[in-house]
Order: sequence, then structure tokens, then C-alpha cells
Amino acid sequence: MLSILVDAQNTTTFKEITVKDGLPSNLVYSFVKDKNGYIWFATDNGISKYNGTSFKNFSIKDGLPTNDIFELNIDSKNRIWLDSYQNGLFYIKNDTVKLVKNSLMENGYRFLFEKSDTVFIGSNYENRIRYTFGNKMFFSSIKNKEKLNFDNNYRDTIKNLKKIKNESFIKNKNILNIIENDTEKWIIDKGNKLYLLKDTYINNKYKNAYSSIGILNHVNYLNNNIAILNKNLDLYLYNLVSKKLSYIKTYTKTNHNLNILKISNKFIISNIDTKDIIEIKQDGFEFKSVKTPVLYSYRSSDNIKEQIYSLYIRKVLVSPNNKHFIELDKLKLRLNNIRAIDKKNIIVSNENGIHNINSLNKAFKSNFNIKNTITLSKDSNNILVGTTKDFYVLDKQLNIIKKFNLNTKVNCIAFEEKSNSIFLATLKGIILIEIINGVYQVKQIINEFDGVSTSSIKQIVPRAKNILVIQSKGFSTIDWDIFKKELKGEIEVLKFKVNDSIFNHNKKIVLERSFNNINIENSIKTKSNIANFNKFYKLTNNNNNNNENDWIEFKESNLKFSELNQGDYTLKIALIKTDSNIFSNVETISFSITPYIWERNSFILLLIFAAILTTIFLANQYRKKRLEKYLLINKLNILEMKAIKSQMNPHFIFNSLNNIQSSFLLDDEVKSNKIFVNFSKLLRTTLEMSNTEFTTLKKEINYIKQYLSVIQSNHDTLFDVFYSIEENLDLSKIKIPVLILQPIIENAIEHGLLPSKKEKIIQINIYCNSKKTIKIEIIDNGVGRNDKKIDKLKEQKSYGTSIIKNRIELLNKINNSKFYSFNIIDLKNHSTSKGTKVEIIIPIIGF
Repeated sequence: MLSILVDAQNTTTFKEITVKDGLPSNLVYSFVKDKNGYIWFATDNGISKYNGTSFKNFSIKDGLPTNDIFELNIDSKNRIWLDSYQNGLFYIKNDTVKLVKNSLMENGYRFLFEKSDTVFIGSNYENRIRYTFGNKMFFSSIKNKEKLNFDNNYRDTIKNLKKIKNESFIKNKNILNIIENDTEKWIIDKGNKLYLLKDTYINNKYKNAYSSIGILNHVNYLNNNIAILNKNLDLYLYNLVSKKLSYIKTYTKTNHNLNILKISNKFIISNIDTKDIIEIKQDGFEFKSVKTPVLYSYRSSDNIKEQIYSLYIRKVLVSPNNKHFIELDKLKLRLNNIRAIDKKNIIVSNENGIHNINSLNKAFKSNFNIKNTITLSKDSNNILVGTTKDFYVLDKQLNIIKKFNLNTKVNCIAFEEKSNSIFLATLKGIILIEIINGVYQVKQIINEFDGVSTSSIKQIVPRAKNILVIQSKGFSTIDWDIFKKELKGEIEVLKFKVNDSIFNHNKKIVLERSFNNINIENSIKTKSNIANFNKFYKLTNNNNNNNENDWIEFKESNLKFSELNQGDYTLKIALIKTDSNIFSNVETISFSITPYIWERNSFILLLIFAAILTTIFLANQYRKKRLEKYLLINKLNILEMKAIKSQMNPHFIFNSLNNIQSSFLLDDEVKSNKIFVNFSKLLRTTLEMSNTEFTTLKKEINYIKQYLSVIQSNHDTLFDVFYSIEENLDLSKIKIPVLILQPIIENAIEHGLLPSKKEKIIQINIYCNSKKTIKIEIIDNGVGRNDKKIDKLKEQKSYGTSIIKNRIELLNKINNSKFYSFNIIDLKNHSTSKGTKVEIIIPIIGF
């Protein structure tokens, strides 16, 4: 067991360093300090580099020949030489493990000494000496065993123990190795355990001076004496000079709202029926109790000399002598804290805000933006407010002069007039704020790292020689020199990791597109408390001209960026001291994430070019199709004109007029007029329908009826026409190509019915064929197309039928569909013809 003697001031901390602190192993063989101030440790599980705050570990994964490295040495070039039992000679330079050429043939190399930039190497198995020049090993002619032993003694660090200052720390010889680093001493004992011996400016010798009295409720300090009131309402006095704790008295439970005030050289403790006074004298103290009813034994009190101010729910008692109250019922919530700035301005607070009361006219001002106040104080000019998470400096009008976002509870505040400084006791540490030319600036933070416990501070008292920190179990003192130390620190990037792969951040890094989740392991190299430094980063995508980001503060030791886009990036990581707004150093890392092929500019340009070509092609195709459509429409119009002309062929007109003439000569006048009227209507309807491409199915059927009435008047043989139309169909809303049914009716009459000797019938059926189409059937019971009597007619092409087929084909092409169809079916009974059926299918297109 390593024994350590401490000095009388007890300003040294002693701690065993283990894997919990970051070491790769609890078994440490040796250490060295390099020229940059880093401490290197050799363990049985790798090598560790310490920068003052964190350990960076090296293992086989980083290039070590083995994790079991038993000794380290450093040369003039700041190379760390590794001694092990594995083949090869290795050293570390710039955090990179390197192998000396020609060294793999043997194992067990040992660093001996360096001379004129040449490193001499020995072996654990023979006395022959090698040497390295550059990065290559050579054999030396030296074989003298005595020479080798001399060199081993030359490098023995234990021989340098006499150089260590403060040798009073070493009590016995259970030390294997020791090295001094400014105010730190690193020690390895014979059990290969590592210890850190650290000089501090904190005296914790009496941190448990009055722990025996239990939990504290109130304390106050006056002239080297601490008045203490514990949870059991026991009153004690502790003298800092004699280190004596004196019991005074115990109060009853009815006096649970007791406070300890100090007036001149006296402590005042008041309750319901007495006022207790502890008068501090040069040779001790005197206690007396005055039986007089007082009215300021309340939740919180403060005083300016003899004038005492106390709180009771929402009332402020200004003077116990004249029972002067100030009512504050408008505030609703009870008051928690009070601070007398002067005899005119009394500051009170509760969970809802802070208020300044004028004790003369009872008027008050409020600031409801400051909530959850814990403690109140004052400096030379302003009001100081500590809350559950922030610290404020206010003027007497309660305007905010300065706000410190601490994100921690402020337990107490102390102002030191001589140095114009403010001390805040928080859970994060004791914060020193300096006031220079009216500007409030955080100077330094001290906490457990420096050796002071900050979890239970009751009061801070700045004194001439030191700062007294009164705690729940005892007290500590802080030397003023701790605030005179210069804060030095540098930001360090330990590892640049992407998807568990480590990259060298000292040169530009090129990453694949999928490697866009980046983890930056970072640390602060400093011997000071890291609480006095703030880390910032700025990530800039150089491909984005408008991407000028602000500096962002961060706390993490692993700075992570997820799902980064492709581009060239510059990452800057900087450090700012609490007492400065200037970056102490900036680490810059350049890396790029290569884009996917479709994210590259060349690919985008190719896409644009392809899009332009496609647009041109589609435009040409569109123009071509549009031209084809115009040609088709023109052809369709020609066919429609032919269809109209076919309705009014000279033979039909001649027969109709001849029939009208015969009727006038042979029949009565009424019949003749009827025939004439029907014919004229047919002519007019034909002319009207010739001006449009489509008409309604209703108009088309009406036109057929007009045509049939004229046809029947031209022939002696009568025929019957029957119509079957689906009930739900509204023919007036269905669009059909104009004059498409008349040629079919004409063919049925001319080629089917007129040659037939039997009863002549035409059946017209109209019904829905599907949700999108309508079928029109025209059926006649004529001789059919296979009758021998009409062989001559078969040889003649039906002009009207040909026009219909062409129109149907053109309509399908124009509308890019197959909804239109035309079909002729021969009706037979065995081999006997029974007539013809014509089917026309049209799409349901409404007007």
C-alpha cells in the first residue's frame, strides 16, 4: 500500500486512476511525459495518452504489435518507443503507430539511449546493440555487456526520483516509478497501480468539523464564528480559530421559522417571546436572552443595522418596535425571500416574480419575468437574484441588466467589495463573476475537480486571506491564488469515426455517399478545470454559397452529424474560456461526401440534356400526331360530305319529286301536301346536320323517321319499322356521329326489303352494351346478302357502307380508342337467309 504524507494545509488530493477514469487497464507498467505535455501510459491492455482531462487509448486495432506493452521511452523527436516481447520495433509519432524497417526478424527489443539523432536499441535476449537511423535498423559493433548495463542504468527513470520536488510526500519505498507534471505527480506503486497526487488551492481539513450536529437549517458568519441552527432547532457556535463547537440552546417546535441575523458584532435569533443575542468578543462570546415579544420570527428576515425586516405570508414587517406592516395581498402567493437594499428599497420574491417595495409610501414595482427565486443579494449598485436555473443582475427598478443562463440552481450569493466580485454557489460549482467598468463577466468556475464539494454550500464568505465556504457538515477555505492562475486549454480531435471506421483527420477525408453519419470524438487538453471552457463548432457545406452557419455550442465528447448530404465540408471546432469571448484555438477538419451518380452535376446536366431532347421529340411527335389528326378530321369531313351527298343523290331526289307530282295528279290535295312537307323537312334537316360533326342520338332517330316517311311514300310496297329503346337511356344527352345510321337503313330497304316478297320489317334496337358504350342494332327480314337474285348488287360496292366503315376507323384513330365499331351479320335458318343485322357500337359521350 502506498503511503502519502500531506502538508498541514491539506491542499493535496490523492486518487487512484483506474479504467473508470478511462485507462484501458488497472495494471500500469510505466509512463513518460512527451514534449507537448501529454502523459503516456503502458499497460497490459494497450497504451493510453492523457491530455489533462481524458485518455486516448491505442490497441492492436490501431497498429500496436501487442496490447501488452511494458515500457515506454521518448526521444528528442518526440517519438514514443514501445518495449514488448513481440517481433518488431515500433514507435508512435503524431498518434500513428509505425514499424522500423528490418526489425521483424527478432523480438524483445528495448530502447537504450539516444545520441546524435541515433537511437540505440538493445534486446531482452542478447547483449548485442542495434541502432536506428531514419526509419531503418542497423547492427552495431558494440557487444560489451558492461556497456549495455551502463546504458540501461542511464535510462532508468527511478534514478531521477531525487529531482522530484516536495520529497516529503514520499514516506516509504513502495514506489516503482514517479513523474512530476507541474502541480501533479503521477505514481506507480509496486502493485502496478496508478495514482495521481495533485496540489490544490482548497483546504478541506475541516469539511466535517460539525457533522455530529446533524442537518443544518440556518447558518451565519461573523468575526471567525459560525452560528448554526440545525433541523432539531439546536443552536451552536463554531469558532474557526479555536476549532471549538459550543452548544447554546434548543428551541421549541413552535419556533420553527427561526432566522439568524447579524447586527454589528452580534448574532440575533428571535422567536415568539424572546430575543436571543450572541455577542462575539475578543476572548470568546456572551449569550443572553431578552424576554420581550417580537414580531419578526418569520419565514425570512434581513436587516440594515438595527432595522429588521421580516416576511409573514404576504406581509412585510418593517420594524418590530412600531409593528409597521406592509400588506401585499395583490401578490396572491406567499413571499419566500427578502433583502433590504436600503431603508427605502425592500426586495421580496416568490415563485411568481420579484418585487421592490418602497417602505416609505408602501408602493411596489414587480417583474413577473423572473420566477422561482432561491436567493437574493446585492452589490454596490444593483440587485442580485439567483433562481432555480439562472442568475440575474437588476437595477432598483427591477430592469434586467444581465442574465446568466446557468441551467443550475443558485443556492447562495456573496459580494466581495474590495475585488468587486460576486460568488455564486451552484450545483455545478462556485462561479466567480467579476465586475469591470460596470460589465459583469464570468471569470472562473471551481468545483470537485479543484477539490471543493459544491453539493451542500450554505454560505460563501470572502475574507482577506481566503474564501470561506460554509457547508452542511463543515467548512473549507479557498486560496485567492486559485483565481490568479491563467486558464490554458486547447480543443483536441481524438478520432474521426464514420460507421465504426476511423479516418485520419489531419488530411482531407473523402467519404462514400453512404458514409454520412459522422462521430467526432473530442476532448479539451488542459490542466485547468474544464468547467472554465466552452466548446463550439461550425459546419459549412462549401457547395452551398448561402450556407454561412453560426457557431453552435456543444457539451458532448462525441459530436455527431447524421444523414449529411453530399458535398465538400469544413468543420471547425473551437474553445472559448469563460473569461474571454475569443477562441483560444480552432481545429479544422476538411472532408467531402461523394455524391451518388444521380447527384453529380454531370449526371444532372445529362438529365437536362435528355429532358430537352425528350421535349423536342415529344413536341415533334405531338405536332406530327396533331397533323395526322387534322388530316384524319379533314378526311372525316370529306366522308361526311359524301355521306350527306349520298342522302341527296339525284335518283332519290328524282323519285321523291316524281312521287310528289303523281300525288298531285292522282291523289287528293291533303296527301300531296303531306308528302311535300315531309320531303321539305328532310331537306332542311339534312342541311342543318351537315354543319356539325356530331348530333344527339335523339335527333338522329328523328332524322331516320323523317327519311323513312319519305321512302315509304316513294314505294308501293309498305314495310313496318319497330323501335326498342332501353328505358333508362336519355337519347337527348348521348352524342353520335351525324348521319351514320341513314346509309344502313337505306341498304336494308334497297337491298333487303324491296326484293323480298314476304312481309317487310325493320327492327331498331338501342341499349347499353357496357358502362362506357351503347349498341345500336338495325335488323331487317329481307332477302339477305346471299340471295341469288341480288348477285349483281353484291358485285357492286355499297357506297354508303364503305363510307360508314371509313368514318368508324377514323373516329377510333382520332380518339385513340376502339370504342367505335361496325359489324354486319347475316341472319340464317340453316342455309336459308332470314335477313341482315347491322351492329354499331358508340361510346357514351354526353353533350
